[in-house]
This record gives sequence, C-alpha cells and structure tokens, in this order.
Amino acid sequence: MKHNILKIIFLSFILLLSSAAFSQGTDSTNHRLEKLEKVLSKLPKISGFVNFRYQYSENMSTFDIRRARLDFKGDLSPIFDYRLQVEFASNPTLLDGYMRAKIKPWLHIQAGEFKIPFTLENPYSPLKLEFIDMPSTITRFCSYQDLSGIRSNGRDVGVMVSGSFFKVKDFYRVEYALGVFNGSGINVRDNNKSKDVVGRINFYPIKDLTLSISGYVGEMVLDNQHLYARRDRWSGGIRYENDKWSIRTEYVGGNTAGVHSDGVYALAGYTFFGKLMPALRYDLFREDVNNDNSIQMDYAVAINYQPYKFLRCQLNYTYKTYADDRLNENLIGVMVSAIF
Repeated sequence: MKHNILKIIFLSFILLLSSAAFSQGTDSTNHRLEKLEKVLSKLPKISGFVNFRYQYSENMSTFDIRRARLDFKGDLSPIFDYRLQVEFASNPTLLDGYMRAKIKPWLHIQAGEFKIPFTLENPYSPLKLEFIDMPSTITRFCSYQDLSGIRSNGRDVGVMVSGSFFKVKDFYRVEYALGVFNGSGINVRDNNKSKDVVGRINFYPIKDLTLSISGYVGEMVLDNQHLYARRDRWSGGIRYENDKWSIRTEYVGGNTAGVHSDGVYALAGYTFFGKLMPALRYDLFREDVNNDNSIQMDYAVAINYQPYKFLRCQLNYTYKTYADDRLNENLIGVMVSAIF
C-alpha cells in the first residue's frame, strides 16, 4: 500500500513538472508570436495597379501603359503614418512621399509630397474615377496639364493641416484642409521665393451629399524671366455619392499670368449589380474667357465593369468640340486595370 502511495505521489510530481514546462513553452511561444505581430504591424502594406490602355481617333491609334504604380503605406505608431507611391509607367517617379501625424480628428499634420487640396475630383484615385481621364476643367487647373505649364499629377511639395468637425453618427459635417506648397510641382525645388497657399472646405448636410469650396493663391515665374505672375484658382462643387449613385459637378476659375480662364463639368453614373456602371459627362473649358475661340466642349459616355476586386475594365467614347469645327474629333478609349 505504501509503495502504491509513493508511486502515485511520484507520478503526480512528474505530471506537475510536465504541466509547468508545457505552460512555460506555451507562454514563450505566445510571447514570440506577439513580438512577431508587432514587427509585422510596422511593415508597410504594399498595393498597386497597372493601367493598360488603347486609344483611337481620326489621327491616332495606339496602345500604352497609362500607369504602373506601387504604393507603400504603414503606421509608425497609433498617431504617425506614412506613404510612398512610385510611378513606373515611364521613368520611375515619386508621386507621394509623406508623413502624417493624426493628433485629433480635427487636427492632422502632413508634410512631404502629395495631392493638393483643390477641387472635389483631384483627390480621387484613378481606380475610383468614372472615366479614363479627368475633364479639362480639372486637368488645366490642378497641375495635370496646368495652364501654368506644370505637369505634376495634381501634387506638390509642402505642409498641410486637415481635419473633421461636428460628428453625427458615422460621418462628420465639416472637413477642411489648408496647405502651404512650393507651387513648382513634384520632385523639384521651388523656382521662386514665394509659397502657394491652397485650401478646401467640404460641408456634408447629409452623409452622401457634399458641398465644396476651394481656393489656390500663388505666384509663378515667367519662362526665362525673373518676373513674377499671378497663379490663382477658385472652385465650387456639389457631389452626391453612395454605393449606387455617383453625381458630381464643379465650376473652376483661375487667373494665370493675367489670363482669366474657367470651366465647368457635370457627370452622373449609376452602378448595377455592384459591378457595372454606365456614366455620362459634359465638360466646358474656356482657356481665355475674353476669347470665344478658346472654348472647348466635350461630351463623354463611359461603361465601367469590375467583375473582381483585382480587375477593372473601362470603355469611353468622347466627342471633343472646338470653336473651329475642323478640329472636332471622336475619341475612343479602352483601359484594363490589374489591381493588387
């Protein structure tokens, strides 16, 4: 009997030691996994896309790689995050490179290279646009094919504060952004001593409806001269957008070295079955409001089809009209986007 009791005590002791060792091993493994998760959370999230495009008109028939981008985003802490986006379609070009401090919902501070807070459409990703290309009203005032000669994909180098106020359920009533920029485009130093100030305020009477105003006050240096000239812009827009409807219109005006220009566009699209969106757009642009021969009007129709998250197909037809009817043209565009 005594021997049996001793055996039971011995076996219990062995089991206790084994249980303790297993527990320590499990705790050690969990600790290592937690450390690994912390390291992985600091690594950037990598995404990107490639736009393969075909264009046809009376004077053109061509394939090209419209865009090929890699996007790196990450969080350095609960407050600080960063982004690096590179374009590879031609020469590798840094598009976005910034750090941001999200101090409060009403105060974010961002420094680096990024899109300027001007107009409703400029902030859109190409993967969210209803048409292959933006309207002239946007491209000629927002540093895409700017009247000033700057070509910088709607971006500049500078510092910006932004934020949101007056939260109602799951959205804010007011969003603002105000920045100071070089005004010379991306990946270049400023070519003058003045800085450009850009700002936008969005109001949301209801969640899906946006009322927006924005302004741009700056200067530019005339080619091969040391003379400064005005580069000012202003805009007002309305947007109604949800998972079905995409309706947007904006008026944009500007003064570029004494030449006053303006434009207005309006578009509407509706999504069927969560995958198919037909859309219509009208775009009027006047390079010089005092010269009737500078008017351009575009009428566009689009079909967007995205059967999978990684694949988007677009078909566009645009009828481009000018003051001189001989310049009118039909443009057909097809673009396939691979997304990862």
